[in-house]
Amino acid sequence: MNAYTPPANPSELMPCKLPTPLVSLCLSLTLGTVPALSPCRVEAQPFTFSLVQTNLTELDYGAVAYADLDLDGDLDLIAGGNAGREEFRPASYIALSLAEVPLSGNRWRRSFEQTSLPVQLWHSTITWIDYDLDGDLDFVMTGTSRSSNPPQPLPFEGVTRLYRNNGAGQFEDLDAGLVGVYRGAAAQGDYDNDGDLDLLISGLATPETRVTRLYRNDGGTFADADAPFRPVAFGDAQWGDYDNDGDLDLALAGMEPNGNFITLLYRNNGTSGFEEVDAGLRGLAFSDLDWGDYDNDGDLDLAITGAILDLPDFLTGVAEVYRNDGGRFTRLNNDFDGVLYGNASWGDYDNDGDLDLLLLGGDASSGRTGRIYRNEEGTFVERLALVGLTAASATWGDYDDDNDLDVLTSGTTVSFTPLTRLYRNDQITLNTVPTTPTGLQADVQGNVVTLSWGAATDDQTPAPGLTYNLRLGTAPGTANVVPPLADPASGRRWIPGRGNVDHNTSWTLSNLPLGTYYWSVQAIDHSFKGSPFAAEGSFTITTNTNVGTGIDDADGVPADYALYQSFPNPFRDATTIAYDLPAPTPVTLTIYNVLGAAVNRLVEGVQAAGKRRIVWDGRDELGQRVGAGVYFVRMQSDHASWTRKLIMLK
Repeated sequence: MNAYTPPANPSELMPCKLPTPLVSLCLSLTLGTVPALSPCRVEAQPFTFSLVQTNLTELDYGAVAYADLDLDGDLDLIAGGNAGREEFRPASYIALSLAEVPLSGNRWRRSFEQTSLPVQLWHSTITWIDYDLDGDLDFVMTGTSRSSNPPQPLPFEGVTRLYRNNGAGQFEDLDAGLVGVYRGAAAQGDYDNDGDLDLLISGLATPETRVTRLYRNDGGTFADADAPFRPVAFGDAQWGDYDNDGDLDLALAGMEPNGNFITLLYRNNGTSGFEEVDAGLRGLAFSDLDWGDYDNDGDLDLAITGAILDLPDFLTGVAEVYRNDGGRFTRLNNDFDGVLYGNASWGDYDNDGDLDLLLLGGDASSGRTGRIYRNEEGTFVERLALVGLTAASATWGDYDDDNDLDVLTSGTTVSFTPLTRLYRNDQITLNTVPTTPTGLQADVQGNVVTLSWGAATDDQTPAPGLTYNLRLGTAPGTANVVPPLADPASGRRWIPGRGNVDHNTSWTLSNLPLGTYYWSVQAIDHSFKGSPFAAEGSFTITTNTNVGTGIDDADGVPADYALYQSFPNPFRDATTIAYDLPAPTPVTLTIYNVLGAAVNRLVEGVQAAGKRRIVWDGRDELGQRVGAGVYFVRMQSDHASWTRKLIMLK
């Protein structure tokens, strides 16, 4: 099959529903004709959601995102998209949640105080980010501000704005030097494990230019990290530690400049190092991604929606779930409605302790679909129907604070009318928060610390399915080094979502300045409720680096065997490996490459008890320098074996 070649101006595409197959996203607005549309299919079934009346501006071709902007205990929202009906009109606003009042019957009305943002955008994406580590929520919005097609069409141009929170829910519009994009993705995450939140942006800079940029956060300013990600648009990007190795990996989907549809996984091999992994994921465009542990086995699975090229110039919607088994992905055989130009979101709406799946977007049969699939012991069963929308966005969030997940959607209807809908969850099964993690420990080696804690439990979510949310600050009760996007005192989440260290019960932070630090952690369940933060721990960084360079250092006898993370890591010329022997024992210390081949055996034989250090200078057993890349050091004794990852830079 030949690669799909998009129209000259793919920014002006809109989803148009034909029966089967679906042409959806490939017809230009300039065609001027729209086929007949069938109504949204709603089946007779028990319905546990009620439609809530609001005063929100109706939007499509954009994004909605929940967060407690003013930190008053309830969820507000940011929205950006098209508010026009006859012609496209960008609209971006903040909506602070006000009172909810009951109406007749089982009906409700929620009012919002809505304020327009300085720059009006559609084809939007939104991500929350406490970029300046001041303890409140900032956000990034991408999109385009061009409103419609004038007689002489002008090229679309991407816009990316950083909005800084002044601490009272008011936002300052900043030009942070980020590439402007639309029809793409924005995702925050601490990819380099230094505590602050970095930023990934992809999409169209212009109709002819696709970009994917990773920006490293350096104390509140963003620097291009020059990452090896493919340039894509019409897609999505999501951070998640899929291999549970203590750093954030990236899932990326969309359309490349040559028209190919891709869905790729990039494994994080350390600071600024990523490896493209062939995970067997179907290539999709007009796509949406979400990580979530649906089978409660302690690793992240992946939900994907989007389009495949079925015939030349024809697109068909797809919805798939890939189960993660120790870093290997298998596609589930489940009968989902195919969805494109929409949304896939995990959330436990029925409070039974496992993740259910919300799918919203264009489909091949009715043109629009909105479905919630209930997770029944790993099988997904269609249970609830929402108003079908395309050019759609959706988000879970407990807006009424009754301990269950409600739904907010936006998108275009069968009559090509923007629509924003709030659904109230009438679930009567209550959710309780997880227990507080205990057993906090900090292992300091030079300017690197490994923080660890005991696993929490929960009455609904099984313990392996819990994620964890870390905070770290330079004074008691603060979070000005690692932001948890939650209230440090109460543990109340400011955004609905997973914890910032996923399923890990230990996390390593590097390159910390000298000083004393205070830290804690909370557990997060599948309804995105957080436990109280654990009793605060502290540690002190006293050296800028690990200064140990001698091969032996037998002063003092350690209590147990241990192999520590090498320092520095990543390294260029040499790295020091520290290990502990509580008694005389035969021991080997070997360097391996990623293929499992031995590179150099540094230690072999019986050694006396003590705290030991050895330097690896990046050479193999023949004395030749090895190439840059990922290596592993493995220590073996009569008692056990330990392995640590090393990263050698050019």
